[in-house]
Amino acid sequence: MSNGRMVVYSQHALNQMRERDISKREISFILNKPDGLVEQSSGKFQAVKLVIKNSRPFLLVVIYRQTDAGYRIITAFLTSKINKYLKQL
Repeated sequence: MSNGRMVVYSQHALNQMRERDISKREISFILNKPDGLVEQSSGKFQAVKLVIKNSRPFLLVVIYRQTDAGYRIITAFLTSKINKYLKQL
């Protein structure tokens, strides 16, 4: 859970997280303390957090929908294109 709210993962998100070595703990961390947050559309958000993986900086991007019960994670990915995503904030 994140901030006492339920976190539900789509099957797509779980597959992408597994392929990209992203943990549920990392997702919870970004939901609680994002470095940036953009509302993409009504109720759909993009949260970003700078992380270090294999001694290299990446931006962890989490796309989710906010619901009354909590969060529905749509997808998550790491990108080295940090400036591209930070410009969107």
